[in-house]
Amino acid sequence: MSILGFTPPAGWGNRSQLGFAVQALKDLEGNRDRMILNEDRAPGVAKIGSNQNPLALRIKLSNALGFSPRDEVALLQRYREYVEEKFGEVVIAPEVQAQLKHGELYAALKAIDLVALGRRPNEVRDGFLSAKGSVDGVEIAPRKLHYQHFAPIGEAKGQVVVVSPGFLESGVSFYELTQALNKEGYDVVLGDHQWAGQSEGKAGGIDRGLGVARDAAAFGAYGARLAKELYGDRGQVLLFGNSMGAGPGVTMALSYADHGRLKLDGDELPKGLPYVVTGAFYGPSDNAANRILGFLGEVPAINRMPLPAFGQPVLTKSPIGGHLGAQSAVRIDARAQGQANAAALPDLERFFGELAKGLRPLGAGAMLHSAQDSLADPGLANKVAGHFGIELQSLAGSDHVIQQSPAAIPKIVQAIEETFARSKR
Repeated sequence: MSILGFTPPAGWGNRSQLGFAVQALKDLEGNRDRMILNEDRAPGVAKIGSNQNPLALRIKLSNALGFSPRDEVALLQRYREYVEEKFGEVVIAPEVQAQLKHGELYAALKAIDLVALGRRPNEVRDGFLSAKGSVDGVEIAPRKLHYQHFAPIGEAKGQVVVVSPGFLESGVSFYELTQALNKEGYDVVLGDHQWAGQSEGKAGGIDRGLGVARDAAAFGAYGARLAKELYGDRGQVLLFGNSMGAGPGVTMALSYADHGRLKLDGDELPKGLPYVVTGAFYGPSDNAANRILGFLGEVPAINRMPLPAFGQPVLTKSPIGGHLGAQSAVRIDARAQGQANAAALPDLERFFGELAKGLRPLGAGAMLHSAQDSLADPGLANKVAGHFGIELQSLAGSDHVIQQSPAAIPKIVQAIEETFARSKR
């Protein structure tokens, strides 16, 4: 329900999202570490507590605004205008902004991001692609998918990394990893899946596992075309996925595509592409939090309610990772439907049956997984790695989302570098 004066105007999201944007701007005036509400700390020092929980943080940021958010909107508008004047170009093309959810908020946040990351607008390009096609004879409903292309910093390698986010994540959850990859000379394409961000879909929902695979393939096909356009015959592309974007996403997409069983309308996904996945979801870990979520997923009506992310199960023990993860969830208004994981499981079971018959990606690959992963069963990931003919790289701890942990980012970058190198042999 919209309340006149209390609710942000059209294009500016909800109160907690607007509150996040205000705090992100304050970070630029404070310790500039891309973490909000820690400006009394040294850069890179997270605060433990409500800042680690997306639901608590949502409430805190909403309440931090005045009754009317008019002044905050004006402040963010002025900052965007300042950034555009500084660079002499718009932060986002008007025709793309017109297609975005909460376009005014998105553009203001992009202006803040560009300054925080030390980037220019022409280095970070937003766009949409049309995903159409079938997987293993199953036609998937068309979807319009949002992506961002981050250009490399310094000399380009001619190699494009396409990122397929996990459930409740969007491309913004990978900005720290993207910066690290850009500094090494990689182009990065960040995709938004159906459940969050700017792509078409039902908030917090999944149509089916094959739908995730089709969309991951569409992102990969776009990345391959981009590599060709930018670098000609020397251009290369690698698919990187996390969690749901890794299991039903990258590994299923490549497995079916490499055996001619995934068809896209338009650009096809090249065969034999290299891949790196982290925390790949093939089924839930056995713990109390996942059992509760599984129960809620079977309750009619409730299982299709897009409930705000509430921080269970705990996906990382890293203070910085938890801080960044919670604020990313608030920023994109991340929501979850109880049916989401269950919707992917039948196609995952079908996929497991095919693995025994030799279905697998044909390109070089690497799989990283925490030994006590709180969400995705490491045993199932290890089983898949065996079928793929690779060794699962087991990481200490229970973190599920590792890409927002500073200690894990170099390991991911190294895995990508080594996999690209093996794919050339």
